[in-house]
This record gives sequence, structure tokens and C-alpha cells, in this order.
Amino acid sequence: MPRNRQLAYWFNLHNVAVIEQIAQAYPVKQPSRITIGPDAVPMDQAKFITVGGRKLSPRDIRTQIVYPNWQDPRVIYGFFRGEIGGPSILNEAFAADNINALLDEAAYDFVNSLRGAEKRGQILHVSTLYAEAGTTLFPNFQNDLRAHLLAYSTERVRREIEGTRSIQPSIWEADISDLAGAEKDPELSYVAFNLDPRDWGFNHLDAPLDIPGVPRNVARLVQERNDKFQRMIRKGDFQGRVIVLPQDYDPGAEIQ
Repeated sequence: MPRNRQLAYWFNLHNVAVIEQIAQAYPVKQPSRITIGPDAVPMDQAKFITVGGRKLSPRDIRTQIVYPNWQDPRVIYGFFRGEIGGPSILNEAFAADNINALLDEAAYDFVNSLRGAEKRGQILHVSTLYAEAGTTLFPNFQNDLRAHLLAYSTERVRREIEGTRSIQPSIWEADISDLAGAEKDPELSYVAFNLDPRDWGFNHLDAPLDIPGVPRNVARLVQERNDKFQRMIRKGDFQGRVIVLPQDYDPGAEIQ
């Protein structure tokens, strides 16, 4: 297959396999605690994926196949780990014609979040994901990683990066990246029934609290998030972002 199709294949295979294992073990607070097989091998190292007769683990796909064969640091952001500390899962699958655009979006999102980098004194603390890629993607680790972060940083984050002397991979949040935090929908007992919802203190009677398959606590969180954004927009506090691309930008250009 063309290289972009190969890369999209590995991203999608890795991510679907991870999501499937989390779904089977759910509810679980931390995906790193999931084990597979009689030997209880951690999910990330367990060889439960078979491709062409060869058994692979999620880590194998990242460190033995993708990182050595694609020398573009953006590939780090194509892999979903199921943990808050990792890149977000995207709302569409990778394909040859969208892979550059999706990786650019994921890189921008990650680098400018506290998951990616945080200045503490003269040290720039970064995600341990960069240490996993190591010198494979960043031959001169300190300088190459700094240049990569600067390429995708906002002005505020750029100032923080430039105000540090060294980089230390130390940031990671292992909890599951799940709106419900792997908690089941709370079961409540009511002592009164058939009350007007207005008596419960809810101002939004159209809140999506009964969407099939969505726990009420998650639906309420989504509604509250939407209400917050609406208030910010009315006050003029809401800020989006616009990415200006070169005229010759090709979202399907081959990734080396």
C-alpha cells in the first residue's frame, strides 16, 4: 500500500484494538491496569493483535513499526492510549487523504495542553510519550523535541518553551479518558414521585438526561459544558482558533 495508507492502517488498528480491550474490561479506572491472558500481561505489552500471522502488542505497533519507519514526530499523536495523558481520540478514522490534516490538528491540540508541556522554573516538563519515541524520532532529543514543540505551539506556550533551559519527560495522567471516569450511573432512590421537574431545581427542562445508552451523569455534564460555552459566547469570552494553511498545503501528502 502507499505509505499514507499503511500509516493510517496502523493507527486505526492500534486504536480499535485498545478501545476494544478497554470496553471488555470496563469499568476500569486506569487502562494500564488491564491485563490479558493467563500470565496477566499488561495490555500495552500483550501480543493480542495478529497481522499476517505475527502477534503484536500495541507497543510493538508504535515502537517497532511506526516510529522506526516514519520519521515525522507527528505520528506520536495518532495513537490513542485510553488515558487522559495521551492524545485525544479523533472523531473520524485516519485515511490516506486526511492523515496530514488530522495529525496537524492532534499535534496542535496536544502540544498546547498541560498533557504536552508545562514550564516549572527553568525546566520544561513534557509528556512521557516523547521519551517513548526517544532518539528514534528525536535524534538530538533536547534540541529536536524543542524545535518540534515550537512548531506547533501558540504564542503563550512558545514563550514558556523559550523560557526554559532543559526538557524533562515527566508528565502523565493514567486515569481513563472517559467522561464518566469509569463510574457507573449513580443509582438514586426517590421518596417522592411525579413531582414537577421545576421542584428539583433544574432550569433546563430540555436537558438530555434520557438519551439511550448515555448515563444521566454524563448527559448532565455535556449539558453543563454546552451551557458554559453559551454563556461565554454571550459575554464575548469564547475564543476559537483558526489555522491558516499555505496555499500549496496537501492534506494527503506522503508522510516520510
